[in-house]
Amino acid sequence: MFQSHPVFNEPEPDAIIWRYMDFAKLVSLISKRALFFCRVSKLKDPWEGAWPVKQFEKGDISPGSAWSYIIKAREMREECAVSCWHINKGESDALWRIYSSGGQGIAIVSTFSNLTESLKNYVPSIFIGKVQYLDYEYASLPKGNIYWPVTCKRLSFVHENELRAVIREYPGSQNEPQRKFCHTMGEMVPVDIERLITSIYVSPEAEDWFVELVKKILEPVGLAKLCQKSLLLNDPPQDLIIKEYTV
Repeated sequence: MFQSHPVFNEPEPDAIIWRYMDFAKLVSLISKRALFFCRVSKLKDPWEGAWPVKQFEKGDISPGSAWSYIIKAREMREECAVSCWHINKGESDALWRIYSSGGQGIAIVSTFSNLTESLKNYVPSIFIGKVQYLDYEYASLPKGNIYWPVTCKRLSFVHENELRAVIREYPGSQNEPQRKFCHTMGEMVPVDIERLITSIYVSPEAEDWFVELVKKILEPVGLAKLCQKSLLLNDPPQDLIIKEYTV
């Protein structure tokens, strides 16, 4: 379940968040009632979970302890899995283009509080916070907590404006049993989809048949009423008026 953590910068409870995905991921979310958390090492950005290079060059991390920092960062890339969301009051044209190949993308909308409430049935801790975007040529991350590299990314990804939910495998100890992810790629985390989803948008480039297909998938769980095609690429009002008077 969700727990606050000093490293994770939480947004306001009513912050609007978006999860852009393809059709297969929507089917998985609805049918399994679970969110997929991807292992950090499986994400496309090779710098995920890494310390900035300059941190070592400037001596922020002493040569004697640098190796242990590097090894721990590599371990955390394998031990942590994330679910990535986009914080925005409205739609993102850039993310539609990234996730909407052939006009067949979907975006589910929620809020930060809805996300935290919907994850209550997952027993291990889930930490959630806004990603910090830094210049990795010059930045230094705070030391003293292993989660810092997992919550920061390079400036090249600032368009994502990401809210990141993080879970972690646990090697086990006398006080807590070992916990391992069920899949090589990450973990399916149970989620209350009715609580999570406030609305659903289909790509602004989607054809009518695809919009109807998405609604069909959502009907058995009572979410079809929340689904609509994005109006992002619709004509502005003045164009509609011109068309009306020139037909």
